[in-house]
Amino acid sequence: MDERTPDGEAAPESDDAEAPARRGPVRRIVRLLGLAGGVVITAILVVALAIEVLMAVNARIVDETDFSLRNDWDSDPEAVLELPGAGSIPDLPAPPESDTAAFRAWLVQRHAPVLVQLIGYRPGWDLPVAVDFDGNDDPRDNPASSERTFPRTAALYGELTAITADSWYLTYSVYHLRDYDHPVREIIVRTSHHDGDNEGFHLRVDRETREVVAAETWFHNRFVLCATGAESTGTDPVLGKLHFEGTHPIVYQQDMGHGIRCAQAGDTVDLDRVKIFRPALGRETTRLRPDRRPEYDHTYELRDFAPWYRAAALDASADSSIMFVGRIRLNEGMDGPPLEAVQYIAGNDREDISHWSRPKPMWSWDDIWDDIPIATWHFLPSYSFATRGGVELSHDYEYNRPAELLFGMTGNELAEAVSWDPGSAAGRIRNTDTQRTKWTNFDPGLRDIGRRQYWWAAEELVATASTTVQRLFNRYVMRVFANLG
Repeated sequence: MDERTPDGEAAPESDDAEAPARRGPVRRIVRLLGLAGGVVITAILVVALAIEVLMAVNARIVDETDFSLRNDWDSDPEAVLELPGAGSIPDLPAPPESDTAAFRAWLVQRHAPVLVQLIGYRPGWDLPVAVDFDGNDDPRDNPASSERTFPRTAALYGELTAITADSWYLTYSVYHLRDYDHPVREIIVRTSHHDGDNEGFHLRVDRETREVVAAETWFHNRFVLCATGAESTGTDPVLGKLHFEGTHPIVYQQDMGHGIRCAQAGDTVDLDRVKIFRPALGRETTRLRPDRRPEYDHTYELRDFAPWYRAAALDASADSSIMFVGRIRLNEGMDGPPLEAVQYIAGNDREDISHWSRPKPMWSWDDIWDDIPIATWHFLPSYSFATRGGVELSHDYEYNRPAELLFGMTGNELAEAVSWDPGSAAGRIRNTDTQRTKWTNFDPGLRDIGRRQYWWAAEELVATASTTVQRLFNRYVMRVFANLG
């Protein structure tokens, strides 16, 4: 039958009578492309699934580390952490505060931590050692030196970093020969392992009571807040209860990646895989054995950061020293001459490792998700504790060791130089350029990468919202990131 128009007339023949013939090959090409795309996607999913299965099997073989945070404030606020060997640390009498050097050394010893160190399938790389165990300050040769002669004793580093009107701030760090991962992941992800590692934490000690009231630990590129109370009104939630042996806080350090946090009562389930270290404080240091046997009576030598500062201050214009490589700008966007510090701990396998994975001295630890300018955590700890915990603290520095040794400044002068307002109880930042550029300051290659993170976009959306919304969002990100490890 002829096709007709609405008026009953015959419809004109199509000017493109060959169109169906031409559309046939196009449809087939589209279908083939769709099929090919489906095959590729399916293949990727199959490979990804196979890798995950392989990693799971591998993890069963070498023991999987639990990277999630345990928090006694959520699970059991009344919990008491009791470890084998408790009560063995000597109780040192306090010297008079007028004996400044002796009193400051006593503070560092009084609160030196008890370290619960989880041991993985490469135990020699999980043990805490001194950077100069092989007789030199160059960390580049440490893994090779340890293969010839393993360090005889354990070591942790500690110092009184700063003093304000209401607080003493103590820094401790743990150095490891290597950061490592499951063998399969090491093959696939180059940034999952590297020579050297340095993790640690700050303690805030109340000057009136002489007791530790809060800690901030370095846990996989996030700072984790622990406290003697469960609540925080600051940017970060309290994610761990502080437990002690006498005056010594107990910290828990993972194997492989060595994230460190406050030990919780639930960590006793891992005691068959840990070695426990306590400060020697005049006792004999025990012999290190790089094996997986659980040991609960190790002692460690408490070392000072003085060699670190000496190496970092050798040449302010150089990008390398015997201990460190690279430089980082601390006063981005501020008037005045550049204020820089060394950036990474030196090693032999650094060129192809991204910035977030490379081992750093404590002044280079930084949290991309906070509003605290880079290096403030170590150089100006009062601002970090005030911001994260929401407590009003003094920011008037009577003593600031890194500011004096590295820059020849007082703590108050350094605060002014890196854009903090010393008169702000909450530690408000004056110069937002420092915060915006702090992470790209580490690695120019991140100028685009960071903005593609999906919750960075969400953070931008709440940037103009109320302070309460911003604080709640940051606390949410803190919980997610910390539990993902």
